[in-house]
Amino acid sequence: MAYEETLTSQSYDANVDLSADQYKIVKVAADDAVDTASGSTDDVIGVLQGTPESGSSANVATAGITKVVAGGTLAAGDLVMSDSDGKAEVAVVSDAAGTLANMTRILGKVVNGAGDDEYASVLIDKQIAG
Repeated sequence: MAYEETLTSQSYDANVDLSADQYKIVKVAADDAVDTASGSTDDVIGVLQGTPESGSSANVATAGITKVVAGGTLAAGDLVMSDSDGKAEVAVVSDAAGTLANMTRILGKVVNGAGDDEYASVLIDKQIAG
């Protein structure tokens, strides 16, 4: 069962209506504003904790263990990044040649796995990327 623990969060403005995006991964969209992440190339900052409408305050977990909507099967120990819908997917950390890629896009590490569209628990740790 997914859980949250010792969260550090920050408040931003919701750049668009995020009322259906609780526990999805977010990115900076404008000055002091966030939007749902839209893919593995987004530099993500955390996980949305509420259901704000456009222009409302958006509480974003930036450290700690949080629930995250899974965009596929996630297992404990998996590194995750955003899929095209702001859901957590297993991070691709090397390309076909074995060269490290996408390391700066990693949100953190799964501590409690989940199936597609279920809640996983993820330790937000942007330092994993080095």
